[in-house]
Amino acid sequence: MGIDDNVAATDALLMVVGSPTDTDVTTLRREIGQVITTLRFRTDAGTDVFADLFDVIRRHGLALPPQVAAALRTIASAEESLVTLDPTFSLIGAAQRSAADITARMLAPDRIADLTKARGSVVAASLGRLPSRFERTTAALADGTFSVRVRPLADPDDRRWLRGRLNDVVVSVVAVGAILAAVLLIVADTGPFVTPRIRLNTLLGFSLALCGFVLGLRSVLKVFTRTDRQARR
Repeated sequence: MGIDDNVAATDALLMVVGSPTDTDVTTLRREIGQVITTLRFRTDAGTDVFADLFDVIRRHGLALPPQVAAALRTIASAEESLVTLDPTFSLIGAAQRSAADITARMLAPDRIADLTKARGSVVAASLGRLPSRFERTTAALADGTFSVRVRPLADPDDRRWLRGRLNDVVVSVVAVGAILAAVLLIVADTGPFVTPRIRLNTLLGFSLALCGFVLGLRSVLKVFTRTDRQARR
């Protein structure tokens, strides 16, 4: 195992599992590196390494295919049975001893040649379809029927941003409206008296003014906290 094992292992893992777009790859590589270090230096490492790997996958929200999860559970069950028969047996150790032979067979010249031929035939078939696709595209351009379909706000982050801005606008409008209504109620010398010196309209006006002030202060604080968060990023 080389110094870049965690990078290669993380890349291989991301090719197998489904990962969210906001996956912290750096942290994922560091945690996988810890699992690899445990596997490298522990002579008694067993299927508990798979449990550590499952924990890393769960913490980062990765979607492990059911087939892979079933295979790992089967390996764990098989080791328990083998250890019952031979307490000194280590499935991880046996896999490490067999890794060199498996890698040599996978990198054999005849296997690589067959794989190259298979991949080459697939690429050749794809290249053979390119002229017809290019002809259809140029014909659509010439006829004026070429179009591009774009979904606005297809990204969840864009929709979240727009929803937040609309919420800020609505809160600001409500705050301004509450303060204006409060001013009108306070200056209007009408309404019944709730105390010998305070009218009902005046009391409602001060209540609306307090609500408008709180809503306006909330909008201002959100602007400053958002700016500080973006500056930290």
